[in-house]
Amino acid sequence: MLQVAFAFSGATIKDEEGCDTEERAPTIFRAVPPELELKVDETQELTVFAVPTADGYVNETLVCTIENNPDPAEFRVAAVGVTPSVTVDREDLGTLKKD
Repeated sequence: MLQVAFAFSGATIKDEEGCDTEERAPTIFRAVPPELELKVDETQELTVFAVPTADGYVNETLVCTIENNPDPAEFRVAAVGVTPSVTVDREDLGTLKKD
């Protein structure tokens, strides 16, 4: 069995034009499960979640370390944070009933 661990490093925040900013983000990504135990040639599913805390692009690297392997595998991941907004037309409000 091989022990495989997942971690994130290198988070950067990009502006609306896609340029890197000086701001570094705490990781917004999460790998589930963070560790796997695999047999040779076995595959298992890894789920990556992202919960951006600010508007803009966030790029990060998922680092996969494998037991007895000195070279970790790296996978680029990205997410886009957007502040939600809602516009309500006054006419739509007229259809609401008051109790």
